[in-house]
Amino acid sequence: MYVSTGNGWAIMILRFGPAPVSDTSTAAIQATLRSAATAILRPNPDRTFGDAQEVSFADRIALRKPVTLRGPFGTLHGVDELSISRLGELVLWEVRVSSRANGASADAARNQVLDSFHLTPAP
Repeated sequence: MYVSTGNGWAIMILRFGPAPVSDTSTAAIQATLRSAATAILRPNPDRTFGDAQEVSFADRIALRKPVTLRGPFGTLHGVDELSISRLGELVLWEVRVSSRANGASADAARNQVLDSFHLTPAP
């Protein structure tokens, strides 16, 4: 996990381990992501989510949700991505990019960070 509070950005990366999917088709991976999102990306009083968006890359299939986090240090706006790698072992990841900035340009910057994130297959 990487956290930088000095400039208001926070990046969290979690590797959950092997994805619980036996069928490697795109449809099966998307269904697994939707199921995982229901369990992992649950709202609570300090965390609210927007509508999900599915995106595909050469190395992963992902489900992204905008997120607003409220805590003792103020409000952070971000994008939370659950993804399953397509290369090597099928691994479930969560990557969240958050910042104090809000609005379309901040959303575009967060999505650009997520777009540039590459999953590395386990050795």
